[in-house]
Amino acid sequence: MGAGGIAPGVEETAALGRDRAVTPPVGGKLWPVVPAWRGSPALQWHRRILVLLIVLGLLAGLPDLRARVAAERSDHHVELVADQTTFVQLAAASSLAPLDLLDRLKAVGVQGLGVPADTLNSLQAQGLLTVFSGAAWLDARRAAGLPAVAGLAVAPRGTYALVPAAARDLQGFIVQGLETALGGSQTVTQGLVGDLVAIGVAPPPSTAGDLPLGFRPQSFDLARAAHMDVVPRPAGTVVGYDAAALKTLFAQIASAGVPVHTVLFAGAADQPVPGYPDQLATVANILTAAGWNLGVLETATQLSNVNQPGTRQINDAMGQRTVRVYTVPPWLLKQYNHSETVISLASSVQERNLRILYLHPLEDGPALADRTVSLYGDVATRLQAEGMQLGPPQPFPALRVHTWQRVLQSLAVVAGGLWLLELLFPRLRRRGYQPLAVLGVLALLLAVGSRHLSVELVGLAAASIGGGLSMYYLADRWNRLRWPNRLPAFATLWVRAVTTLLVVAGITFLGALIVATLLGDTAHLLDWEYFRGVKVTYLMIPTLALLAFGAAVGFGAPGRRELWPQARWLGDQPLRYKHVAAFLVILLVGAVYLLRSGNVSAAYVPGIEMHLRDFLSRVLVFRPREKEFLIGYPALFLAILCAARRQRWAYLFFVVGASVSQVSLVDSFEHTRTPFLHTVLREAFGIGLGLGIGTVVLAVAWALCRLWDREWVSGGPSGQDDPNALTPTPPA
Repeated sequence: MGAGGIAPGVEETAALGRDRAVTPPVGGKLWPVVPAWRGSPALQWHRRILVLLIVLGLLAGLPDLRARVAAERSDHHVELVADQTTFVQLAAASSLAPLDLLDRLKAVGVQGLGVPADTLNSLQAQGLLTVFSGAAWLDARRAAGLPAVAGLAVAPRGTYALVPAAARDLQGFIVQGLETALGGSQTVTQGLVGDLVAIGVAPPPSTAGDLPLGFRPQSFDLARAAHMDVVPRPAGTVVGYDAAALKTLFAQIASAGVPVHTVLFAGAADQPVPGYPDQLATVANILTAAGWNLGVLETATQLSNVNQPGTRQINDAMGQRTVRVYTVPPWLLKQYNHSETVISLASSVQERNLRILYLHPLEDGPALADRTVSLYGDVATRLQAEGMQLGPPQPFPALRVHTWQRVLQSLAVVAGGLWLLELLFPRLRRRGYQPLAVLGVLALLLAVGSRHLSVELVGLAAASIGGGLSMYYLADRWNRLRWPNRLPAFATLWVRAVTTLLVVAGITFLGALIVATLLGDTAHLLDWEYFRGVKVTYLMIPTLALLAFGAAVGFGAPGRRELWPQARWLGDQPLRYKHVAAFLVILLVGAVYLLRSGNVSAAYVPGIEMHLRDFLSRVLVFRPREKEFLIGYPALFLAILCAARRQRWAYLFFVVGASVSQVSLVDSFEHTRTPFLHTVLREAFGIGLGLGIGTVVLAVAWALCRLWDREWVSGGPSGQDDPNALTPTPPA
């Protein structure tokens, strides 16, 4: 015994760095042994500075969080827009007049009509002209003895449209549209064939047939007759529009006499928008002056927007006056039944800041028109039941995170990271302010440097550190929760499990809150910028849970219980077949875990899980994640039971399993396109279900333990302490 009556284990206890008093027997009495670092005033101030920096970082994000919530709560308008081309085809296949079908759609809540630019192919589908290739025209002429085209030399690879000679307006529209689309690089020729006019261009029909010609006044006749809003869909051209052509194009829309609120560019992801690359500012000015929004489609992966060349520049020039659009994919209509489709579309609007549903009709089965109208009528009804209003969408306000806020949030993340490092590696405590000063300077340089890089790195660190601190708190329950010589009563165990769950979720939520505020600008809320650290978070938090277990509990190595000596001790152990089998099982589980992360196609989700999701969506609207209430939170309850029974390896297994729930919690807040309050409700529902399922699992496991060992004694049948425990068991 050293001076002052302190036991010889004081130095070792201080090196372990546990934030608690240890009670070894001294002279037949129990005296608290306080770790040496707690007695240092400098290190006490060090810890207080860490807490202060974390609090300041959290407070710095509150103004932006309040503005974000206010903007999300005020934006409840959503519009259902039918695609004119496919619904006209549906009407023809169902022997209906297109106007009758649109009237039925409008009666159930579909208020908009997506109108594409006219092309040679679309005009031919309307019976206004006939399109031939040059080779087909020459073959027909030789076979049927057709007359030659007066004033026009037919080229075999060219494209030719035969238009009635009396339709002079249509002829002028086609010639002007082709000249604009080809930009003068190809000559548009004309000739007479009896009472028809042949208009020819050099490109083959596969190219020329789909060239956008612009909008005729008749293009909007259906929308005008049905009294529906119009979402025009202009497309880019081969050579691009000049300023005069752009003004003509949008003047065709503005002069049509139909209500327009959003312009949605047509074309594939690699097809440039009108005005690209030199006239994008002109497009932005025209849209802004007209008061029109820029519509952007969500990608099929639901991870970002379809970023056609030029779209992002127009969005920035318009001050991010953007409306996100979800086009209903054909695979969803084929794979889901009626109720599943309704729930999926309504959930998409609620969860991803989507404000236009761009609709396509059903393609398979009988009575397609009736079933399509019924489907989208039920979608509109569900959206209204969930608090949405059917009508023209409103653009999301421009929000931004200021540099001073990013600086404070970066310092808060640094403080949390240093705290976690001190818990995992106690030797860092002896260095006082040095790590804090170094990391603080790095955080400051990062925050005022590249904005995108700082947001990505600091957001990833905040998510990982919040989950890591919560996992250390859970792992340290091994040292805090000990009941000598008996299995505790179920009520006592349940209270400790519930308290631990709430604290663990609360610590993780603080890290997620910094992520939500750091990513709170409009670019992230509308998915122009997407947080790329989601997959890394899926690996970081379970890894930190493993390290936290090693630091707080230990893997069983004799002597000092620091991570590096324990890792060397584990590396010296003999390798057995059971270790290889366990590694392969862990590898398989990890692969499934990573593959199931993010947005998984319904084809990879079991049917019973799909039914569970649909049920939860119907009942709760904001469906919690299954990995939280079915895996993570029940595992946490079982971890508390294992801590009470001093089962080290089972405790490790359930601690890592519990980390899955914290990964999911952080992941929910990383998807900032989902309204913040919706995410909070989703996590609250997940915790509530996790408490219920965890209680049942704990009750069953506790009852089985009572049956298994009625004479249970802490540490084993001999009544001695577990040799792997960090502290001796206090007497009963």
